Amino acid sequence: MGSDKSTAKGNLDLSKQQQGYQDGRTWNMRTMRLSHAGCALLTMTCAHGFTRPYFRTTRIDIRRARNEPQSAPLPLSCGCVHLSRSKRLQGHSFKEDEASATIQANNEWTEPWTGAESNDLVRIIFDCYEKDRMLIDPWLLSELLLETGAYSSQIEDAAKDTRDETPIFGEHGEPACSEKIWNRSLVMADYGLDVDVGSVLSLIKEAFQLGASYPVRYRLERIVDRDWQKEVQESWKPLLLGDRLLVKFTWHEEEDVKALLASRTAVEDVKVLALEGGAAFGSGEHPTTVMCCAWLQSHLAAESAKAGTDGGEGLSVCDYGAGSGILAMAALLFGAGTAFGVEIDVFAIQSAYRNAEMNGLQMAFVQPVETRTEGTEGGIACVTYQLVQPDGSVDEEDEEVQIAPTDVMLANILKRPLIELSKQISSLTKLEGGKVALAGLLEEQAEDVMAAYRPYFPDIAPADQEGEWVLLVGTRNDVPVVLP
Repeated sequence: MGSDKSTAKGNLDLSKQQQGYQDGRTWNMRTMRLSHAGCALLTMTCAHGFTRPYFRTTRIDIRRARNEPQSAPLPLSCGCVHLSRSKRLQGHSFKEDEASATIQANNEWTEPWTGAESNDLVRIIFDCYEKDRMLIDPWLLSELLLETGAYSSQIEDAAKDTRDETPIFGEHGEPACSEKIWNRSLVMADYGLDVDVGSVLSLIKEAFQLGASYPVRYRLERIVDRDWQKEVQESWKPLLLGDRLLVKFTWHEEEDVKALLASRTAVEDVKVLALEGGAAFGSGEHPTTVMCCAWLQSHLAAESAKAGTDGGEGLSVCDYGAGSGILAMAALLFGAGTAFGVEIDVFAIQSAYRNAEMNGLQMAFVQPVETRTEGTEGGIACVTYQLVQPDGSVDEEDEEVQIAPTDVMLANILKRPLIELSKQISSLTKLEGGKVALAGLLEEQAEDVMAAYRPYFPDIAPADQEGEWVLLVGTRNDVPVVLP
């Protein structure tokens, strides 16, 4: 493509259909134009029948050259690569600066950041309405901004923190580019101080075929460079989960722990769990983790009282979707006999092993290998498991791990994988008395999940609720699970 002279004029046509980016649906590319800024715009027809633009491009540097006039044209980039979908929907991180400039409806660009430190950033915030989506799609705008050299890009609900806020939660397995969007969205992209905002606006207008006079609504903010690691560590205090589990991080001092326990009378009953920060999900502050820990503590205490032992001694616990391993480690601290984790992310497994070692706990972690059959209802045909070593390695020559059913099955994941894995999770729970605790669910999602587990846990029901999050608990019956 780079040698085709027609690319300089932007008139390249594809003689046959090509397969586009596929993430849950198939796109058919029809035609391709090369914009003067170097962005290949492909018009594609999706499964729903309407046409929308799609970007496939090399990364373009939209930065003002130090010694070039501002009006200098951008270099034309030839060649195409698949778009990297590296953004994430982050609906709860925007704090609007009341002192920032009012949203602009023109293309004027001034430099208000004179004297700013070199590590500061410029944030461009675009105002997008659902009624204008056929002109500027927030998802595609976010991806286009990444391709213009933005360090990051995100979409947020403009009504956040108001009564009109509409939560939209993604599910594992859903397309990265969803049809779900807010009535009014803010698309934000962070650039270096040398960004040429005028060129970014021109590229947006050309890519979306808006015309030079179309009023792109945007405003600018300065993002001051800060020591985020230090600030996070200072703001993240030790956590007390339930009555008997205190979670601290590696940077916490003994004084931090004592300060949290100062108001408690039965300090000797509190178990302390140390975690490294940030490497895997499961730091303890989320309501779903809090509910799981509280239920686990209560259940193991009740079982120990029945058996006359201390803390559920001898019971086996599986943490399916272990993340940092916090629930499995909590089970051991509460007196479970054995605990292990199932986790798909090797980096999370490595972090979980380090956490276990830091707390002097012996644990194993296995990685599920999901086989998906095209056309199979639910998507998963079968699941096998392989043992992962502390360094993240897996011996491919080893036979698959056979997991014995456990007394307690914890799964703090999301609705979709919980439903897809209902047979696998049920088969790993002991017949006639094994307990399952399912979390990561909103109240309105509970009934669908309970319906998937009711054949094996007929008494499954909500056992706890924190805000809009619920915890489901059930007891295993004697119905065997028939796996594919």
